[in-house]
Amino acid sequence: MRALVVQNVAIEGPGLLQPAMEKEGWQLDIRVMDQPGTHLPASLDGYGALVILGGPMNVYEEESYPYLRQVDQLIKEAIQKSLPVLGICLGGQLIAKALGAPVVRNPVPEIGWYKLRLTADGLKSPLFAGLPAEFFVFQWHGDTFALPPGVSHLAASEDCIN
Repeated sequence: MRALVVQNVAIEGPGLLQPAMEKEGWQLDIRVMDQPGTHLPASLDGYGALVILGGPMNVYEEESYPYLRQVDQLIKEAIQKSLPVLGICLGGQLIAKALGAPVVRNPVPEIGWYKLRLTADGLKSPLFAGLPAEFFVFQWHGDTFALPPGVSHLAASEDCIN
């Protein structure tokens, strides 16, 4: 099993997600987009999943970060092929945008440690297996998004539902 991981900036890698996925037999093809010469594959042929990580840019900054257009196409391809797609922070916003949901400024920017609450789906998700229903995570974002139809809402903070 091979997963494409879009890492938007070198400083924001897959963290604990990498050993967890590798333990389950996934081979990660990590593309660090702010490294010279890095490009994304033209399609997801040969991949079984797509993971899009966070970054300081916004989904509406495609002029400054042209590869975001290709990420949009890869998300749409993954959905069409029924491949698992995981978006973290900016990645979640990019998925929402690709599925037609608006991405907007959150009324309250979250920068720092915030309590995250798992939803009913989050409590059942293997992604959060072994974690308590509430725990602190470091957040750094100013945008939020609506949930497109057919997605699972896994967690929320008090100031930012999505």
